[in-house]
Amino acid sequence: MLLPKFGDGIIMALLRGRAASPVRPGAIVKQVLLGEAPLATGELVSEAAITDLHSAYKFALSRYNELRLKSKHIRGMTMHSFYTMFKFAQLLGLVEFVRTEPMQFPPPTGSLYTVQKTDRVRAVKSMRRIFKLSSVGAEDERSWLDLTKAWKEQWSSPQKVEHFPTLAEALAPPVVKEIKEVVEKVKVKAVKPKKIELVPEAPIPSFKWTATPSKRQYTLLLDHLVDLQKLNQTRSDVIQHISTMETRIGDWTVEIEYRRDTAKESGKVAEVEALTHEAVLLSRLFESIIDGDLGSAIEAVRELVLL
Repeated sequence: MLLPKFGDGIIMALLRGRAASPVRPGAIVKQVLLGEAPLATGELVSEAAITDLHSAYKFALSRYNELRLKSKHIRGMTMHSFYTMFKFAQLLGLVEFVRTEPMQFPPPTGSLYTVQKTDRVRAVKSMRRIFKLSSVGAEDERSWLDLTKAWKEQWSSPQKVEHFPTLAEALAPPVVKEIKEVVEKVKVKAVKPKKIELVPEAPIPSFKWTATPSKRQYTLLLDHLVDLQKLNQTRSDVIQHISTMETRIGDWTVEIEYRRDTAKESGKVAEVEALTHEAVLLSRLFESIIDGDLGSAIEAVRELVLL
């Protein structure tokens, strides 16, 4: 099924936030993995790590902003947000894990080396996970334009659109229109109604996130979610707070999957089994937070605490 092209303004009305940006992160990811758009190094590839894809996106964004006034610049996604978006691509089956390989350069939010504790403590080079497009991901176009919405609404794949935006189009210089006639308009200062802000009946409890998950973090998160559940779930600040949790939990999921892959390479069967179970529970927690279902999220964290 072909969807109306962007020029018709129909799909643009359906996209929000960064999904409606001229430089769409999902589209950039697909184009890089198709070998149609380069990495930040200029290299064309068909397989890449998430950090490579984020760098390619940031590079494309910088090229776009260079051609425009500062007031027209687009703010890019952080690495945390990009990780979360890429997790949606994984969950939708648009990308496939290929292999792990030694990290050559430190990631934006991490270290080039990991401390490994066995019979002795030693520093080993961190590994990074390499991905490629799945057959569905290579054929699909619609989901790549808004991965977050595609996952939340469970769009079927693959779906085509009449026109999938290319990198060249996104980076095209702005069109300067010649003004042939100046029409002076009387500017009437509109009187804006005062915005009435409701005073929250209780403040949102604070929670300190750590880069890596642990049983203590799960225990503290359980208490935090229980406290959140007592608040009015229709409050805008509560909705926003829950939304910001998606990225952190997405990062935890990626971290546990990386630990599992490392354990698998070392032949640690029991550890692989335990980490696989933990990754499944984190995915359940991730999906519950996306849906705003604190009840299901609490149940998932309770099981994580008992691991």
